[in-house]
Amino acid sequence: TYQGNYVFGGTNTNTPPIITPVPDTIETGVPDDGYYQGAKENTSFRIADGQLLENTIRADNPAFQKILAAISQALEGGSGAFKQAQDLLDEGLAELIGLQATANAQRVRVQQVDTQNETVRVYYKSLAESISKSDIVELSTKVAQDQSILQASFSVFSRISSLTLANYLK
Repeated sequence: TYQGNYVFGGTNTNTPPIITPVPDTIETGVPDDGYYQGAKENTSFRIADGQLLENTIRADNPAFQKILAAISQALEGGSGAFKQAQDLLDEGLAELIGLQATANAQRVRVQQVDTQNETVRVYYKSLAESISKSDIVELSTKVAQDQSILQASFSVFSRISSLTLANYLK
């Protein structure tokens, strides 16, 4: 769970995604999702403007189905049951590693967006503090001085641009 919601239940986050106790598979050694009571739709989250992150990992994923089928088959026992259970378990664990990589990539993406948001927050906080601590009289004086300098520069530029070589030689 995360903040009171079930993460691996698809869009059904209010109900535990797995029935407890976990029922046996319908057919021994054959993966199925009879244990799953979540939704078949993935959840998505807005992590930033224009950026959606879809959680594609649900408890009905074939990786979990294979692991539970392997456990069920191993509990049945029998001559070749343990070997088949081990093969199913190996397949399930290999797929589970892929799911873990997907989850890690999503986590990194969320952390990058979080870092960007923190950078922007610090920038705006600094900007707000500098604006709120500004002396209005001092700033008004500075603007008036800069305006006078700019007007003088325009005046000089205007006189220079009106000069010609003929006028200079006279």
